[in-house]
Amino acid sequence: MTGALLTAEQAQSTNALGIHVFSDFDGTLSLGDTGTILIDHCVGVELRRQLDLEVFEGKRTFRSLCTVLWEQVTLDWDGVVELLEHVPLDEKAIDCLALCREHDIPFTVLSW
Repeated sequence: MTGALLTAEQAQSTNALGIHVFSDFDGTLSLGDTGTILIDHCVGVELRRQLDLEVFEGKRTFRSLCTVLWEQVTLDWDGVVELLEHVPLDEKAIDCLALCREHDIPFTVLSW
């Protein structure tokens, strides 16, 4: 996907209906779980699964799991891009984004 997304100010001046599209990323725009890809690369699949199991067994909270896992992701931007550049994107999501750009509708990804 190429081109810059519109800022809110630009959209207000060109989008007479005030439409704004919001989207999640993983499983909506991308077909893979990008967080899991990054975590598995930095932590390892087995350790992530072990820690996931601790949540299911009530030994750890989900919040503490997220903290422990994400603290281990220490890649720089180029490393992240390298790992994620081949994650497939949903073709319908790409079509939606193109339609938004064509009609000056702002498109914002809300994801954690």
